[in-house]
Amino acid sequence: MQLLLLPGNSPVNKAWIIECAQRFAPLFTYTTLLQYAHWETNPEGIADINKEAQNAHAVLIEKDYVIFAKSLGILVALQGIHQGLLKPRACVFVGLPLKFVEEQKLPLDTLLKGYGIHTTLIQHDQDPSGSAQSLKAYLIKKKCSTITLDIIPGTTHHYTEYAQMKKALKNIASS
Repeated sequence: MQLLLLPGNSPVNKAWIIECAQRFAPLFTYTTLLQYAHWETNPEGIADINKEAQNAHAVLIEKDYVIFAKSLGILVALQGIHQGLLKPRACVFVGLPLKFVEEQKLPLDTLLKGYGIHTTLIQHDQDPSGSAQSLKAYLIKKKCSTITLDIIPGTTHHYTEYAQMKKALKNIASS
């Protein structure tokens, strides 16, 4: 089984996603991480979610895979799933950026309509990009029954709870 890792938007996420790949690799046959095109051309810009969803599809080696995504990477994953490009066994999402979605007027409602992938979503209770409480209310309102919200203490959008993330991935890999 393959693990596809989709980082957050900023190039500062590169070191973090590499760290995640190294920590989670023993659970999977292959680990593949996507590095966004704009990191080289326009590091202050925003990833093209459609293009990166296509790039994510292009790097897949196996048909049986799990997606691990943080922040904007979640939106890339959801876009790919919505378009039928990505069909993961399950997903582990970390730090869904509700404020970014609202500011950029991104179609999260559309991407979650009919969403049927078993997903664990880990969110800091006071993440400045979207608190766990606001995310919980949103998921209830949108009836996202396949998404399990795992609220953990934290006041940042930087996630270093590697053991908790690995446990969520291990539960999927062993099922």
